[in-house]
Parts: sequence; C-alpha cells; structure tokens
Amino acid sequence: MVCGGILNGYEKFSSPSLLRCLSCGMLFAQQRPSRVELEQLYTRDYFKSGDYQKPGYLDYQYDEMLIKKSFARRLKVIMRFVASGKLLDVGCATGFCLEVAQELGLEPYGVELSSFAASCAQERFGTHVFCGELPQADFPQEWFDVITAWDYIEHVPDPVEAIQHMHALLRTGGILALTTPDASSIVAKLTGARWLGFKEQEHLCYFSRENLAFLLKRIGFSVVSLGTTGKYVDGALIIDRLGHYNALLGRLGQRLLPSTIKKASFYVNPFDIVFVIAKKINN
Repeated sequence: MVCGGILNGYEKFSSPSLLRCLSCGMLFAQQRPSRVELEQLYTRDYFKSGDYQKPGYLDYQYDEMLIKKSFARRLKVIMRFVASGKLLDVGCATGFCLEVAQELGLEPYGVELSSFAASCAQERFGTHVFCGELPQADFPQEWFDVITAWDYIEHVPDPVEAIQHMHALLRTGGILALTTPDASSIVAKLTGARWLGFKEQEHLCYFSRENLAFLLKRIGFSVVSLGTTGKYVDGALIIDRLGHYNALLGRLGQRLLPSTIKKASFYVNPFDIVFVIAKKINN
C-alpha cells in the first residue's frame, strides 16, 4: 500500500472486487492475478480485441499515428527537465513511445511483459527491449536519465515495488514520468461505478493525485509537475465513450455525425488521468 502497511483497515468500494485502504485511500483489487494469468491476458488479442467492451485495445497498431502524437506531446513536456540521455519505457507495448523518443534525440530502451508486443518492439530495437517483468530486466542501476510508465502502474500487482525498481534504475537527478487513472477526479466521482477508469480484469489498483505524490516522495523523488493529460483519439471513439455514459447521445452521434468527423483526430483531456513528473533526489 501507499501508506507502507500502517493501516487502519479496509472497506469495500464501488464493487465487491475493490477495497479501499482507510489510511492512504488507495483502491485495489482483492484478487491479484499470477504471472501466468497476466501473460494470458496480454496476448495479441489484447492489442486487437475488435470490441470496445473487451479488455485491451480495439486495434492498437491501427491507431499508431494517434498514439505517437500523444506520446510526442508528453515527451516534449518531459524534455523541459531533461533534454538528452537514455530513456526506459516501462510497459512499452509495441514500441511506439520508443520510436518517438528516438526521433526526439533520446536513446530508447523498453520493458514489456506481453511476448507479442515485445516481439514487435524488438523488430526495431533489438536487445534494447526486454520481454518480461521489470525486476527481471538486467539493466544497470542508476543508468537511465528518463523512465516513462504510461498507464502502467495500475496493471501491476505491486505498484510500490515497481516504482522502487524505477527509482533504482534512475541516476540521481533523473526524471520519472508516469500516467495512471485518477480515482479522486471529478469525472470518477460523478460517474461512480460506471467510470471508464474501472477495468476489472486489467486495473489492479487506483491512485489519487495526493497518495501518488506521497508515495513518490516516500521512495525518494521530488515531484516537479503534477497535473492531468489526455490523448489523441478519433471521433468514433469519442462517440463510443459518450454512449457508455449516455446511450441516447451515443446513438445520436452514430447516426448524425458524418464519417469525416468519426475519422478525424482530436486531443481530448477528461481530467481523470494523472500525469506526474518527478526527479530522483536520493537513494
């Protein structure tokens, strides 16, 4: 837990599958999957599910340009704090962030649990991409200048341990940048159990801005930027998301909006994704 195990107990939250720590407010799944179960989830089908209702992506590879635009926007923010050096993307998927980082002058490395996604990234970056879990990766300690973890820590059974490993791999003064759903956001509070951030099979824990910042400071980081971020999506996805919260709006969008709007790209920030940048200050 964020609080380091000094707990006042738990309470059920939103559904029987989630608990909330009464000390730090962190939400977490009661059932934690095994390594085998995680590998079975993050297969090729996860990256091309063909169905918005299933875990994963409708078609990750098809959305390449939109995903790269989102990563470029975030990396340019990070590069205000560090302009060059080695970058490790934890949970690098098929390597889109690595490609953008390389184009911006950073030396890219990646870690990815999915053997399918890792093989795609390895086709371009070879041994710079490790297939497996972060603690197993044989990278030298205090070696990286930047570590990114986009929508990653909510997927791992022990996010505290994961961030500790990232801290060990960063040089002093290095930058950690991560995003994760914000369970304390206005959108999450207004939509309750229907919040799109709640993904029972995929997300194992949920942070707020406050407890995430507290955790980073406890591990040895100084938070230099704490806000929200969005991403580039097409109109079709926006319509689908509207339909999730309001079926009538979804049906009207599908019926009335022209195909040009459905295919066009838009930058959307619902203010329910934390984007934090932190500097390693000690060991």
